[in-house]
Amino acid sequence: MASQGVGVCLTSRSIETVTFVVIVFFCLCLSYLYKLPHRLGVGQGEGQGMTAWQVLAMLVGGIVLIYLVSQFLRDPGMELLHLVRGAIIGIVAIVLINLVGEQWGVHIALNPITVGVCALLSLPGVAALAVINVWLV
Repeated sequence: MASQGVGVCLTSRSIETVTFVVIVFFCLCLSYLYKLPHRLGVGQGEGQGMTAWQVLAMLVGGIVLIYLVSQFLRDPGMELLHLVRGAIIGIVAIVLINLVGEQWGVHIALNPITVGVCALLSLPGVAALAVINVWLV
């Protein structure tokens, strides 16, 4: 008699539950990291330990990352297709911006980080990279 394997079925409800638990765990870890230098007695001086803004930025970044991973687990094929499509659109847009912006000195580097931003955010990511390049660089 052949034994049947037990498969794991990820429903949207179970993904939401796991996501919630991971977010709570992540918040607790950040809270601990924020207070750790003070517990060790080394957070008395300026520049030591994490500021509240750093903890908040890490929290928001972690929540966004967890959301992206949960979306990927829901339908990996479609999410991978969206990432590839966004990367292709982003690369073409960056090349066009580099060709047109050559006259004004605008150049966006084509590296794994910019391609990753383009893959995740598509054209809004390219626009954000262009604005960052013009105003901050």
